Amino acid sequence: MFAFTVVALLLASYSEAIDTNKIMFQPPPMKNFDLNAWLGPWFYAFRSPPCSWSGANEMTDYESTGRLLKNGVILAKETWRNEICNSLQILVYVKGPGIFTAKDPLGNTFSGTVVVPYTDYKTFTITWGCTKMSALGNKCDDPWINVKTRMIKPGPKIIGQINYHLTRLWGVTVDQLQVVRRQQRCTGMSLGKHGGF
Repeated sequence: MFAFTVVALLLASYSEAIDTNKIMFQPPPMKNFDLNAWLGPWFYAFRSPPCSWSGANEMTDYESTGRLLKNGVILAKETWRNEICNSLQILVYVKGPGIFTAKDPLGNTFSGTVVVPYTDYKTFTITWGCTKMSALGNKCDDPWINVKTRMIKPGPKIIGQINYHLTRLWGVTVDQLQVVRRQQRCTGMSLGKHGGF
């Protein structure tokens, strides 16, 4: 009886990973998107990385800072820990309200289309991206989703709001995303308080 109960609890807590077919189409950006309100430091909380990001499962303490340059260009600095602290600066070009093109200076790993389908600006943001667009228009062959929060550990109310919007957008829940684990922040790698991506 005890073994059956343990198995039942494990099955109840297990959630399947995201079906890529659900997130392969580019979502529309959020209406009336406000870039200035959206800029600022963000902590990665949940993610569904694309297939092309090898080793993404081992990344911890992932966060993003940046600053808005002239002519609609954001200099974003991504920092994360993968046994040691790593950082990468990416140029992000504003293509329209809530739509960007990221350019990885070291290759195409972080390059591609980025869309913000929803944010409340003050607590969380949901971003969708594509590292490899299909020849069939707005379909993506290697999509990703990131959920970032303003605080390191979002509370249940914020997670509930995130779940609502993930379900509304793609029919998925936060349980189907990877949790970005926290161990020790990579300090001293920030661009300062000029905003972030």
